[in-house]
Amino acid sequence: MMKRRTFLIKTGAGVALMGAGAFPFRAMAASGERVKLTILHTNDLHGQLGEGSLLPSMVETIRREEVHVLLFDAGDFVGSGTEEDKRQAVERMNALGYDAVILGNQELEWGLETLSQQTKYVSFGVIGSDYPLNSTPLVDWRTPYAVLKKGGITVGVFGLGADANLLDSNSLNVKSASEGPIARANAFAARLREQEQCDLVVCLSHLGFQYAGARLSDVELAKQSRGIDLILGGGTHTFMEGPFMVKNADNQEVAIHHAGCDGLLLGRVDVYVEENKGAQWAAHAGVQGAAARLA
Repeated sequence: MMKRRTFLIKTGAGVALMGAGAFPFRAMAASGERVKLTILHTNDLHGQLGEGSLLPSMVETIRREEVHVLLFDAGDFVGSGTEEDKRQAVERMNALGYDAVILGNQELEWGLETLSQQTKYVSFGVIGSDYPLNSTPLVDWRTPYAVLKKGGITVGVFGLGADANLLDSNSLNVKSASEGPIARANAFAARLREQEQCDLVVCLSHLGFQYAGARLSDVELAKQSRGIDLILGGGTHTFMEGPFMVKNADNQEVAIHHAGCDGLLLGRVDVYVEENKGAQWAAHAGVQGAAARLA
């Protein structure tokens, strides 16, 4: 049976709270110890981590203030510039110490051969849970998921990229995928909870927040999901000042966060675990401005 907490988020002008669950964290020490995990996230950076961006200094400030920090990106991080521009974008992300990223449509439209040549510059984890990359130059580069440990909390991370059928690239054989993205997402969540014994399951998504039609989005994924706690998304350049909550297939809440685009916002989720309260969770949930928004 999958281990799962119930997330209850209360949004407002102050601190937003994620509520109680009953899973006894294996690595918690003496009764009463409190562990804080800070998850930072970006999406649709488009290479905008260079001179003038406040995002790197914000990340470093938070790292000085907090003990346990993870940093993720939900795709489209390289932008549409020259090959040198893209190489520099990757190196800036290396310098900032990303823990894991997923590929967005811009990375794939860059071309798999060209993208594979950048592997020698990459020092962060690239997660590709859904794209059929086994017969491509990226087969040895990406990993289907990551398991990260911070402060006694085991975090499982997997990713869902943009719909490959809608990309301007013919590099992917989308028919080679044997199941749909929702089935794959639920299978990865189950694997991370049951086999990898993860306490928190995070999906990095480039599906987009929500659409008017039947196109798959983060909201639709959350509704049909099982075992996912948090979806950190991108693709639609959605500026969110707080989490969007959706009940999943088991009537449990899933939190969705996006952080705009172009490095203008930095997403942040703080998770607190208190062993003597049955591993309750509380989180400041939302985004912090990394630069002034364009008028």
